[in-house]
Amino acid sequence: MKLPDISSILFLGTGDAVALSAIRAIGTAFPFTSIHTLSNATDYIQISNYSKYISLHHTLNNSEGDEFLREVIFHIKKSGAEILLPVDEDSARFVSVHLETLKKYVKLPPTSSADLMDSLIRKDRLADLLNSKGCQTPETYRMKDLNTDSLPVDFFPCLMKPIRGSGGRKFIRINGHADLKNLLAHNNYDNFILQKLIPGSDIGCNILAVDGEIHAYTIQRGLVKEGYSFSKAIRFEDNKVLFDQVEKFIREIGYSGIANLDYRFDDQDGLPKLIDFNARYWSNLEGSKAAGIDFTMLNCLEALNIPYEKPIFKHCNYLLGRAVYSRFKSSNGKIPTFTDLKSRITDPLPELLRMF
Repeated sequence: MKLPDISSILFLGTGDAVALSAIRAIGTAFPFTSIHTLSNATDYIQISNYSKYISLHHTLNNSEGDEFLREVIFHIKKSGAEILLPVDEDSARFVSVHLETLKKYVKLPPTSSADLMDSLIRKDRLADLLNSKGCQTPETYRMKDLNTDSLPVDFFPCLMKPIRGSGGRKFIRINGHADLKNLLAHNNYDNFILQKLIPGSDIGCNILAVDGEIHAYTIQRGLVKEGYSFSKAIRFEDNKVLFDQVEKFIREIGYSGIANLDYRFDDQDGLPKLIDFNARYWSNLEGSKAAGIDFTMLNCLEALNIPYEKPIFKHCNYLLGRAVYSRFKSSNGKIPTFTDLKSRITDPLPELLRMF
């Protein structure tokens, strides 16, 4: 299809490296569009804001309240942005809260209510929501409400996770009551959950939905795992059992927006269980683009209310990082393999900054 002419796009919340994949996807889809980024000042290098695709990076001085809203509107006008794309969950929630005000100045992609987003991105509230809907999810407890002595022996091993967080950061494996008591004796973990560790394999579903209807999706299975972080080698493949669960859940909650849903296929009962809901772009977003689904571009079409045919993704492998290229061997030579090597070479400054 012929893409629209867009003079300027403003990304909001680009402080995390997750934003880089979305910026590169837009930069290649709309090569003549002026791309601007907007994020709070930090004491670390925000590598995404050094991409060659960015025309200008803008820094926010406030992080909340009316002043934050006024600053965002100021930068929307300054950048001449036609579309505002929130990158992280805090930015997406901000857009949801101030939707009526912001849409006076700029086009916005689909978004869910702030309350629904809070129920999805907080791991404790997600568990509550899933249980209320009768969905498959691991046994989960809030640490601040938990009587650790009441946990049965077969609950272990389990994982302690921050209520908010991603990429496996601050995950702690606990093998038994003694480990748990020793951990709690030295630190406060009230803002964590305890979740049963499911033996099995990782699989995920990436979606773009509007009012509970999925307009585009990909399903990806992790092939190379390092700790509890996302896989750096993935395979895009069909899985009807998983997609039926995703479609039913998204329809029931009426979700609108971009999301990455992390599941675990349980070896014991063969069912996929939802582990995490990321209401934002994700690190291997360019993998979905290689599989034929450009979520960032489609999100722009949604913002502009431009119709498109529902795309279908193709089966392929996608690799991230030089170390993965060297050790990965496809188990099926008929499945094409793509890498992020071109993105890294043609947009080198963020890669150099990763070293610092």
